[in-house]
Amino acid sequence: MPRDQRDRVERLDELRGYLQQSHLSEKNANRLKTLSSHPELFRRAIGVLGIEFFEEVLLDYGDTRGPLWRTVEHFAAPTTGD
Repeated sequence: MPRDQRDRVERLDELRGYLQQSHLSEKNANRLKTLSSHPELFRRAIGVLGIEFFEEVLLDYGDTRGPLWRTVEHFAAPTTGD
């Protein structure tokens, strides 16, 4: 498998792992901040899993104030463009 595809799969697996945690450690929260600084990664994850997946999982956990929720909100918001 080409390296870029492998990297994408690994990062998506990493995000799925975070979503399955009931509590994010400070270390993992910092990692999410790092990942969220790469908007293309989230665009791909949302393209694969759908924004509804992220919203549903985070709502189930009651996490609507963490860094991942803010990132999801950003990507769920309609964009305005010319």
